[in-house]
Amino acid sequence: MIQERLRVEAMNTNTDFDVIIVGARIAGCAAAIEFAKGGQRVLLLDRGRFPSDTLSTHFMNPRGMTYLKTLGVLDSILSSTPAFNYLDVAVDDFDLGGSTDLEALKRRFNKVHKNRTFELETRYACIRRTLLDTTLQKRATELGVEVRTGFNVEDLLTENGKVVGVMGTDSNGKSLRIKGKLIVGADGRKSKIANLLGAENHEEKNACTFACYTYFSDLDLEFGKLKRRNRIAYAAVPTTDGLTMVLVYGPSTFFNEFKRNKEKNFLKAIKQIDPAFFSQLAKAKRVEPFYATDDQAAFMRKPSSMNVPLIGDASLFKDQCTASGMMYALRDGFLLAEYLIPFLQGKAALIEELRAFEETRYIDSHRYYDFTCSQAEMNPVRDDEIELYEAISRDLKERNRFVGTYFDIVEVKDFFAQRNVQRLLRTIETIPRKDRSKDLNEVYCNPFDDSASTDLAFEQSCMDFSQSHGKRFDQRVQKYFDWYKLRQDKCTYQYSRTLHSFPGARTELSDERGRHIKGINFASQDYLGLGQDPELKEAALEALDRFGPHSAGSPMIIGNTLLTHELEEELALLTGKKHVLLFATGYAAGMGSILGLVRQHDHIVMDRLSHACLQQGANAATRKIQRYAHLDPNAARAILRSIRERDSRNAILLITEGLFSMDADSPDLKAFQEIAKEFDASLFVDVAHDLGATGPGGTGQMGAQGVLGKIDLVMGSFSKTFATNGGFLATDSEAVIQYVKMFSTPHLFSNALSPVQTAVALRAARIIRSKKGNFLRQNLEGVVKLLRNEFNLQGMVCMGNPSPIVPVLIGSEREARICHRLSTERNIANMILEYPVVALGATRFRLQVMATHTPEDAIEASKAISEIIKESRKNLSSLSHKNLSSNVEKSSLAI
Repeated sequence: MIQERLRVEAMNTNTDFDVIIVGARIAGCAAAIEFAKGGQRVLLLDRGRFPSDTLSTHFMNPRGMTYLKTLGVLDSILSSTPAFNYLDVAVDDFDLGGSTDLEALKRRFNKVHKNRTFELETRYACIRRTLLDTTLQKRATELGVEVRTGFNVEDLLTENGKVVGVMGTDSNGKSLRIKGKLIVGADGRKSKIANLLGAENHEEKNACTFACYTYFSDLDLEFGKLKRRNRIAYAAVPTTDGLTMVLVYGPSTFFNEFKRNKEKNFLKAIKQIDPAFFSQLAKAKRVEPFYATDDQAAFMRKPSSMNVPLIGDASLFKDQCTASGMMYALRDGFLLAEYLIPFLQGKAALIEELRAFEETRYIDSHRYYDFTCSQAEMNPVRDDEIELYEAISRDLKERNRFVGTYFDIVEVKDFFAQRNVQRLLRTIETIPRKDRSKDLNEVYCNPFDDSASTDLAFEQSCMDFSQSHGKRFDQRVQKYFDWYKLRQDKCTYQYSRTLHSFPGARTELSDERGRHIKGINFASQDYLGLGQDPELKEAALEALDRFGPHSAGSPMIIGNTLLTHELEEELALLTGKKHVLLFATGYAAGMGSILGLVRQHDHIVMDRLSHACLQQGANAATRKIQRYAHLDPNAARAILRSIRERDSRNAILLITEGLFSMDADSPDLKAFQEIAKEFDASLFVDVAHDLGATGPGGTGQMGAQGVLGKIDLVMGSFSKTFATNGGFLATDSEAVIQYVKMFSTPHLFSNALSPVQTAVALRAARIIRSKKGNFLRQNLEGVVKLLRNEFNLQGMVCMGNPSPIVPVLIGSEREARICHRLSTERNIANMILEYPVVALGATRFRLQVMATHTPEDAIEASKAISEIIKESRKNLSSLSHKNLSSNVEKSSLAI
């Protein structure tokens, strides 16, 4: 019915063109050529004039070369640009170079383009954009595409909620309105079309690399080079017209010092990385200026609700460090034409074809997006990575696969799968480990800042110590302990503090060095402030008198009391489910529920920011885990569809949370439940942070979004709003409850909740559902809104949506550690979150608000924290590491 309506609508629409593509570089040209080959009338618009250059790595990997061959332009390009099979890759001292495997390339194309055969090309090339873009435009023109450059799109034409054309001015300044059946945005990462559509960015990554490149003549290379040492790298690849493009890149935090003298620091970097190549470069001649940028933060764009697809960098932009952007632009053009030509021919519905296009593209690239973003952090090589590189370097076949991973030919999930990594590491188990320890000051210090001396109290993260190696545990963890002590000395360690009084709106605590804080408290997880409620204290004392302090055993033995069943009934009412199972902790509830249900043959599809208990439960239950872009139901749907296409027998657990504790945002639960139903999956929602504290009657996001009682599996914790420990699983299936009881080891082999904890949670649940609970939630909401408003007035960025969690963005890890020190000085109890708990470069204060906080508390805290952030930025920009260290010592004496 829908297909027929859209077919007739498409045939009867009065249009000038079948397809109008805005953006005439790689993605736009590829799409235009493919649509034209399919018999469509295509208009290609661009505000630029050609030939013109643009910032680019110019690198075209074998997937991209195959697309160029199919477009019919490769031979023309290779007449002036060399191509190569072997890529010389090195990380520190390890040779990881290799070539593309033809069979791997064939498998990847067969997976992405299921109904099409390609003549494959295993070589790569480095193509000047002045050549590539104009060659593609020329090819489009030859096929009948109308190309108009110097055309500035000013707005989109809409009819009945659909985009039907564009409005703008041509190269002569004439205003035009042009209609088309399909409008495509291919106008780059700063896309005007995306802006006009209101397409939002998501999965943004603040951390990125800086890049600086130029061109040399008289530089003879057999093949391309890509080499890295410590935190900087270079690439050198022969390019068009006998020149060689040479690129230096490193962490964006190094860029300010680098750009002060580009030529000096460019050569300095290459000399440090590869002295032999530096000597070769010294004899060559630089023929163009240096082109440099650090504006490479990655993002995905959510598909617009309008009928306009975005392709290339307009849809997804990745850091240059894996040099895959041009290939992805070509791929998008091919995929778009493959899916949308049937619509233009009246054979398919637009919305269905767009969805299929988006899903195929996401499945092909989401893991590689994560891989690129992790590479862009340019963190020092960890011990576990060193061992992996050593194993890879000893086998040419594995080196070929490694290079194929960088080319996004071998899938990241296959090469870095646990079983594959373990297989590789077994090949070097009998080889004595070399001592590759480094001077950490050298590793972390910015090589372009001659005045800086590194203070490791402001560098590294616990991630650097997560994979320790050595025969004795006490010896191999010493590096971490030294770092921990250094951070304690400099007051940059934010963990392991001890309470001296009740953790209410005001409290007293100390750190492990005895430094005290006595003042306002936004670090406690007691959202309704029930921890100091007389009713809960009374319930605890009654339970202590009646049952004693100890549960006396597992819930499967004699750990339950009559209070247990009353609490289960209250939670059933609160969650809208029929049956509830209790766990000793919230962590056990998350991990244990998954372990109890999921088996090795089952699949888990989870939000990439899911809580650690859910991640560990998933990892322990099955290897078949896929993570979708945060909050994105379209991404989840794409993964579910791909699973069901190959596995119709086994279960899928789809995991999300009601309120995410790091970003204070929530998913569209209705959309996720519909997707789960469509693909016979079970939706599992962690409501630890929203149940009780938000929503009508304390029903959290389930109640607020109208899906109370409709979620398959609901898991929660008592540690946030119920003022005690414990957790639960709620479902309509008694069979699920009984199965998890027996097969969830955290439930079966842990002592049950103590009678006191059960009584407190029971009384809290009753208060949550009462008028008193409504009153407390109103107080909480008022303080949250005031706090967020005050931060906004101070120019601070509050992430997420109004909730008991108020994340205030800081930025760099160095800033955050200065903020922690200043918070200690000023008697503010709060939590600083830094990498790897949150993304690199996205550190934040996390304020956890209680109903017992007053408006005065909110105003005082917002003002003090805003001043702390501003002061930390001022210190960071004006002081050297040495000065920072001396200031820290002064601060320690002042506390």
